[in-house]
Amino acid sequence: MLIRGCLRDYLITMKKMYINGEWVDSPDTIEVLAPYTGEVIDTVPAATPEQLEAALAAAEKGAKVMAGLSAFERQQILMRTADLVSEHTEELARLIATEVGKPVTEARGTVKRCVELLRLSGFEGAQLRGEY
Repeated sequence: MLIRGCLRDYLITMKKMYINGEWVDSPDTIEVLAPYTGEVIDTVPAATPEQLEAALAAAEKGAKVMAGLSAFERQQILMRTADLVSEHTEELARLIATEVGKPVTEARGTVKRCVELLRLSGFEGAQLRGEY
């Protein structure tokens, strides 16, 4: 788990998929190409059909767990996620710029918008509106 340090270095050296609460290796990889040069900038794990099924099953299970949480608990998860994304804005922006081929300034805006949407979703999800 990432505690401190460079998010980019962590993600690049990890080279595993997170499926059902575990980091899993893959027998194959996919090359990530820079869209503006065609250069290989990284490789990522390629899920096998079995790993894909396991990931989908875990996502369905996770959705049920999340549905069982209170609105406040879900809000706290989204707010903490927003905090973490915000703390790593520059690193995430540079990763996005490299992978997508957009200017870093525009990628920063993408990250900031993500933070805004996480916070808005947390706020809206915690509102009681009489649907109960």
